[in-house]
Amino acid sequence: MTALKSETVDRLKTFLEAIDSLEGERAEIGDEIRAQYAEAKAQGFDPKAIRSMVKRRRAKNPDQIAEDEQILETYMHAVGMLPENPLAAAIAALASDELGRDQVIDGLKQMVPAGREIIAKVGGDPVRIWRDAEGVAFVEPWTEPKAPKVKTGRKASATVLSIVPKSDPVKDAADRAERRSRGEPDPDDEGDDE
Repeated sequence: MTALKSETVDRLKTFLEAIDSLEGERAEIGDEIRAQYAEAKAQGFDPKAIRSMVKRRRAKNPDQIAEDEQILETYMHAVGMLPENPLAAAIAALASDELGRDQVIDGLKQMVPAGREIIAKVGGDPVRIWRDAEGVAFVEPWTEPKAPKVKTGRKASATVLSIVPKSDPVKDAADRAERRSRGEPDPDDEGDDE
């Protein structure tokens, strides 16, 4: 074992004394903090809620808090702890008045990819939001297409052809989520229990 120089030993003792002093102060401050929480609880406040608020106030980046909450809500919805999708709830809350509906539509105009469309049914008549190949976004009233009437016993005078685009997994997932939010059965899930 090597011996330390007296100068080094003195510096080490100085550090130890300073740390001991700070640890004592920390203990005193901890006691004062616990006393404040106990006082708040005695006056009917919820200490857990107060701790959460203190943590938020100490956060340096409010955007990080919002992002953390959004992730938490998404996870809670995924495991069934929230009855409604957080995005759907936020859009529904925003679209409760005409100005909010316009803000939702403007936001969706920015999100729709080129050559694609979004059908929005928020706070009024449904609208089709679409973007052309050049990237210009458009909004127009939308009505759900009616199923064609099928006549039996007569020969049709013309053949009708429809061009159906390839399946889009994102759109399919959004359609399934919308059906679930309305409580409708998902036809893709039928027969999967076997």
